[in-house]
Amino acid sequence: MARFHRGAKKNTSPAAGSLPGMAERMWRRNRIRLEDGIFFADDTWIPLTMNDEGSMVAGERLALEQILEDNPDGWAEADPAPGCEAVSGTLRAVGGGGAWEGEGFVALLEGGSGKLVWLLHLSAAERFRSMEIRGDVLVAVSEEPPNRLEWTIPLTEPERISAIPGGTS
Repeated sequence: MARFHRGAKKNTSPAAGSLPGMAERMWRRNRIRLEDGIFFADDTWIPLTMNDEGSMVAGERLALEQILEDNPDGWAEADPAPGCEAVSGTLRAVGGGGAWEGEGFVALLEGGSGKLVWLLHLSAAERFRSMEIRGDVLVAVSEEPPNRLEWTIPLTEPERISAIPGGTS
């Protein structure tokens, strides 16, 4: 089972404003970042990397502006998968793939407004095909034969994501 582990916390949240942040504005244009990580509506992100055991490790929460300086054009088209959606209460999740083979994304949105809560992008997850919300956890399947993973993503702590090869959904 692949697990994601949280690194040390670092508070680099930008000042809150009334206008949507860059992550929100780009999501509304159907665009996602190319880096592996979780991108939040407050324009912070948590990078995800693979460790020697094959598990993903969540790094520090950083300001999005740090990667925008290095790669301002690092956005790609999001390609939502038909039917890859889950709704529970005031939340809605959607998933799909990206512009490159092997990419997958999951976005958690406020149900009524469609406002971005967080967006997960993984360059080697494969396209997300199905999902459901079970309590406070999103269970999603990414698949491109012969690869299939079942992901468990806590809604309020997506950096605690885990994956099981094959899955059962």
